[in-house]
Amino acid sequence: MMQAALFRKEVLGSLEAARGTYIYDAARRDLDEKTAADDPCGYRRWLAGLAGHVKRTLGVDTLRVLDVGCGNGELTVLLNLLGIDALGLDVDERSLRLARILACENGIPPSRFMKGEPGRLAFGDDAFNLVTLISSLEHIDPPTLAWLVPELARVCEGIVFVQVPSPMKVSDDHTGLRFVPWMPAALARRYVALRGARYRYLISGSARWDVVYRDLAEIERAFAPHFAMSFVPVEHSYPPCAPADAVLDLRKRVSLGGGGFPLRVPIPWRRLQLACGRRIEHFYPYYNLAFRRR
Repeated sequence: MMQAALFRKEVLGSLEAARGTYIYDAARRDLDEKTAADDPCGYRRWLAGLAGHVKRTLGVDTLRVLDVGCGNGELTVLLNLLGIDALGLDVDERSLRLARILACENGIPPSRFMKGEPGRLAFGDDAFNLVTLISSLEHIDPPTLAWLVPELARVCEGIVFVQVPSPMKVSDDHTGLRFVPWMPAALARRYVALRGARYRYLISGSARWDVVYRDLAEIERAFAPHFAMSFVPVEHSYPPCAPADAVLDLRKRVSLGGGGFPLRVPIPWRRLQLACGRRIEHFYPYYNLAFRRR
């Protein structure tokens, strides 16, 4: 079980400047999700299941993992506690400081966390057989992604796993604002700024909106020169995928004479796209993707 008492105290202290904003509450929930002793959201169970799936897919007994955009380091530490050789990489020194505190609390060398530099990953060819980009791809701008993808192909001989919010989502994870995922980045940046203090971003170093919502086609194009894309099986996706009918229908409760009954309203354009060959994973709020080197 992960030890995180000091880590939680330090993280909450680092969030104090954001108190009163949506991102403060979201970060508190995320912290509980990943560090609570009883694993209330099944995050650790999911991670162990994903690791087992990747081992079976690659036909290997051990994983060598690079966690790109590791943030505060919870996932990297959890992987090490599962007996997996994992390194965390991030560009934000504030996050890396917290990650090293968590590592020390759990008897893991703080050197497992490294600061990334632009242009090249500081690892040898085929150094890893699993690279994870979990809730990090949306924070990578196009110029960075352009050099990062070939580097991932160089250092990873196995699978690059990407978990990223979909532009099909109605509400943005970082602000809670509706329809932001549907907006062009420039418009979203202005809209978030205009909504005031409650929706201050406070995640990037400059507190400037840096989220890039990419649809599946755009993600696939970015990786296509070096990787083939597939969907991770639904049982190894996180957050857990909604039932298919919840994706294809709007759910409403209609009042009738003081009572009510549930009403499912089909979304015809989604059903039409499925009939034309589009996979249902396209409509999930989060994409869980596996990229194999060509």
